[in-house]
Amino acid sequence: MKCFLLSLIAILLHLGVTLRCYRCMNGYATSTVCSNQLPSGNVIECPGPNSQCYESIQWFNNGSLQLAIRDCWIPPNNNTRGGFCVNYNNTEGVLRYCRNCTRDVCNTDALYYPARSLNCYG
Repeated sequence: MKCFLLSLIAILLHLGVTLRCYRCMNGYATSTVCSNQLPSGNVIECPGPNSQCYESIQWFNNGSLQLAIRDCWIPPNNNTRGGFCVNYNNTEGVLRYCRNCTRDVCNTDALYYPARSLNCYG
């Protein structure tokens, strides 16, 4: 009986754990908050034992809208196969870069790229 109670407590504690992920969306070609390596405190709590943080670059409208997106992902039906990157299913967008992680606020890679040269027309 004691072993059962300890197992039950361990399961309940595991189910109650939340993962904290950075959450933001902005252009990745400009040095905005979401594009910088360390976003400034936009954090979301992701409930569930299989939650993941992700960071991605997604293109929309044939590349005319290019976004860096960081967020939490909770697998549907608590499925643990793959992650957001493997299960990306947006008919409007194209996934250009993606990374999943499972530690608190771990989605902080540098998604920003500075302009290498200026193209001047005139």
